[in-house]
Amino acid sequence: AMAFLSPKEFRRFRLQPGTDCSAVDTGVDVRGPLVADLAGKGFLGGEPVFSVETDKFCRLRMQFDELDASALPDGAPPELAGLSILLEGHRADGTPFVVRSRMTGELRLGTASGAFPLPTKDQGLIVGIEIARAIDELDLDTLPGNPIEIDDTSNVDRLQAFEEAVKTATSLFRDENDDGDLSPGETESSNEIGHAEPE
Repeated sequence: AMAFLSPKEFRRFRLQPGTDCSAVDTGVDVRGPLVADLAGKGFLGGEPVFSVETDKFCRLRMQFDELDASALPDGAPPELAGLSILLEGHRADGTPFVVRSRMTGELRLGTASGAFPLPTKDQGLIVGIEIARAIDELDLDTLPGNPIEIDDTSNVDRLQAFEEAVKTATSLFRDENDDGDLSPGETESSNEIGHAEPE
């Protein structure tokens, strides 16, 4: 499957500093739009970099929005324009499917216990989305069509289930070996420093 996440949303990133996680924080660290190829290169055009003055943080906030056609980076498919998520793939029997989402809103990744520390100020972080969990919510084997289309006019109930799953299947991890990739050992629960908070 090929999955592109365009949060014009990744329009805004904020690594919220401090230990008072109930405090209102309106700061922005990185303004997008940023586009991520979940099945390939990761962030297109480079990863967001945060300048921080502390080693304790409450959460990472990401703002999802639809991507304007004029903001498409190199490597992003033209079909992503006007969407926040584009997912294309094939069902087990070879039938192609496409998911087009215009999901907007803020996704907050934090811990139930409060603030989390980062051991160094140049510590890499990785946002991991368990996309297979979201695909399971589509229940593709029960859908007709060739290709199968899931968007805001076709199979809308499956689209809503997919979007909710994307939110709950997103976590924040430390990049322990600083290679910019989520290695198998780095997906252990002990390395997870933030999970999607309820809205």
